Parts: sequence; structure tokens; C-alpha cells
Amino acid sequence: MTEGTAAAFTLTRTGDTAAALKVDVSLSETGATVAGTAPATATFATGSSTAEMSVATEDDEVVEDASTITATVATGTGYSVDATASSAEVVVVDDDAPPVVTTVSPVEIAENETAVVTLEATDDDTAAADLAWSIPQGAAGGADAFAFALTSAGELSFASAKDFEAPDDADQDGANEVTVQVSDGANETLADVTVQLTDVDDIAPTVSDASVDGDTLTLTLSEALEESAAPASNAFSVSVDDAGRDVSSVSVSGDVVTLTLASAVVAGETVTVGYTVPAGANANPIRDVADNQAAGFSGQAVTNDTPAPVNTAPAGVPTISGAAQVGETLTASASDVTDTDDLTRAVFAWQWIANDGTSDTDIADATAATPRRVSDLSSAANWPSPIRCWGCRRRSAGTACSRMKRTRSVRWPRLFGQLSGQGKVYSGCFSGRHDPLESIFLLLLLRLWRCGQGA
Repeated sequence: MTEGTAAAFTLTRTGDTAAALKVDVSLSETGATVAGTAPATATFATGSSTAEMSVATEDDEVVEDASTITATVATGTGYSVDATASSAEVVVVDDDAPPVVTTVSPVEIAENETAVVTLEATDDDTAAADLAWSIPQGAAGGADAFAFALTSAGELSFASAKDFEAPDDADQDGANEVTVQVSDGANETLADVTVQLTDVDDIAPTVSDASVDGDTLTLTLSEALEESAAPASNAFSVSVDDAGRDVSSVSVSGDVVTLTLASAVVAGETVTVGYTVPAGANANPIRDVADNQAAGFSGQAVTNDTPAPVNTAPAGVPTISGAAQVGETLTASASDVTDTDDLTRAVFAWQWIANDGTSDTDIADATAATPRRVSDLSSAANWPSPIRCWGCRRRSAGTACSRMKRTRSVRWPRLFGQLSGQGKVYSGCFSGRHDPLESIFLLLLLRLWRCGQGA
């Protein structure tokens, strides 16, 4: 039988049953389950050969071993006792059980949090809400008891948030150990609980590299980024050789933020970039997948990977039209100069040169493709010697032959060209840098001889 119910004994008599009979009975037990005062007698009713005796037991909350109640008929007046059947036993089984903790250990909790877990337990005769939780005092509470708080309802928490990267438990392994106790009012159960910290990405992304190639500026960050939305263009400031450069668009992919510039960067230019963290509901700052926002920065150096253009050499030479005679007009033209890289942006400049047989001299104001008539290119004085007449093929030391009129040596114009592209060297009889910002010098030499008429 279980505790809380009565232990029932039946006594039997033989012989004359006409009269009622009261017999003495003694009770004993191995435990402490008998409730109240134990009966000391049993009475046979008139005409009955049996008598019933009931012993109440206590239905307590104490966990205890089973108890054996023994009833023994004692000797008395008016009856004798059968020695072979003078006693009987009833075993009373305890129906109490301690609470059973059902929370599974270890419990994992992310760093930077304080709430840990609501502990749970079951009890056969006590509702879960009536169970009381606590942490035992002293060493019984576990190595890290100091780090925890526990309500009577079983809500376990850290006294302060923990940092995965800086464990402060007793053995500094990030596993915080505590012993908890739950009671149903009569019985207590102890349980060891280990709370294991888990790492959380709480480190903001930082710029690890910045480079630009033409109109594409790339920021590489230290970790993968949230790609769902990119910051607005005005969150960035780009400087090219200390002059602002607008950002047309921004995109985010993987760990890269790509800025498209309003105009391309040229090789050799110095570039820096800055970022201001945008604010507001729809700001979309640079952030990682754990929502850690990148900090703003300014003056971030950008590696300029824009290559210098590789151009092919131009082909052709300028041409000069007109008769090389006094009174005639000479015209220089670059129409025969071609370039596979396009001459659309080319700008040509001209300089006509006189030669006295020894050196070149720039002719003042002769800087157009059609400068002047040949006779206007120089004064008539100081003609060079020796001179040669094409007609008679004679040489003279400073005097003209009878067939020769005054002659003058004139060099073809020197051509200055500004062509699109960079780093190009002309081939052939002219050379220079093929650069839209630099002059290209072309030198063509022509000696003009004017021979006389007649002998």
C-alpha cells in the first residue's frame, strides 16, 4: 500500500463467538508513516469470528524508504493467542519523489547577453509553478556561482554580460559552471549547469585596401558585407589631385564597395576617398552581415592602378604646297598625318625656319600653316655663301654667276602638334611625345634656290 491510505488488519477467532470480545494489539513499524495514535485493541462483534483493525498512515512530502507496520495480538483475558499466527505485516510505500531537473546542460548563450535560461523541473505531486529554485551558498553553488543570479521561478542569468574574447570564469575557458537547487517544499534536488558562451560577430568591418582604375574606385573591407542596400553616393567624398570628384553610383558585393566616378582618373593622379556614416531610417550604412557598421573615415589613400595609354605611332608626314619662288605662297598641311588612335583632339602649331647653310633660325611671326609669301620670309641682306645655281651648277665664293639672281636658303616649317593620347613617339623624320598636353616637333629642311635668267 502507499502512504496516505490506512493499513488494514483482519483478526480471526475460533470457538464460542456468541459474545463480543476485545483483544489487545500492539503496533510497531520500521519507518514513521503511522498517522496519529496507533490503535491498541481490536473488537470482535457478537456472533462474528473476525475483527477489523485500521491504522492510518501519513501522506507527507518527504522522500523516505518504505515502512513496515507490524500488528501483534497480545495475551489477555478471555482468549488465548495462537502463537503461529499472532502477528501480521503491512508494507507502506512512500509515494513522494524529489523534483527532477529537465533542463539539459550545457546551455549555450551568446556573448554580450545577460539572460541565460529559465530552468525547468518536474515533480510527481507538486506543480512546476510551486517549485522553488535557488543557488546554494558557498562552494556548494559551484565554481562560478558568483557570476550568476537565479530567481525562485528558475530564471537564470549572468550578473553582468560576458565577453567571449575575454572569459572571466574560474578556469577561463568560457564555460561558466553553477550548481542550482530546486525544492518542492520537502525535497530538494541539486543539478550542475554549465553555461557555454558562444562567439558573436561584434567587430565592425574596416577598409583593408582601396584602389582606382579609370572611373572605378574599389574599397575592399575586412569581411563580407550586407549587400541588400548600398549607401548613397553623397556618403563618399573623392579627391583627385586635391580636386573633388563626384561619385555617380555605389554598389556592394561580398567584401567590396564599388564607387563609379563621374569621370575617369588619369594615370599618375593622386586619389583619396572619405566616407561619412549616413544616418536615418533609410541611410544604408556600410555594415557586415551581423549589422556591425563600418566607421567613417577621411583621406584614405587610394592606389591609382589606372594604366597609361599604350598608343601606336602615327604615320605620314606634313606636306607643303606652293612653288618655292619669290612672290609665291607656301602652305603646310598635316592632312597626311594619320593615327590609329584618332587625331580628333589633335592641335597643330607651326614655325617656319630659315637656314643660312650653318644653322636654323626661327622666322619671326611665321607661325601659321600659310605664313607669308616666300619673298617675305626674310630680308634681302646677308645671303649665305657659297651658293649654287641649279641652272649652271657652278659654285661661287659669295658672288652670283651671270645667270644667277639673289638666292636664299629657306627651311621648311617646323611643325608642333598636339595629338590625342599619351606617351607616343613619332617615327621617321620627326619625333616627340604624342601627348595632348605636349608639343610635337617636326622639322623638314628645304633649300630654295632661285637661279637667274639668261647667260
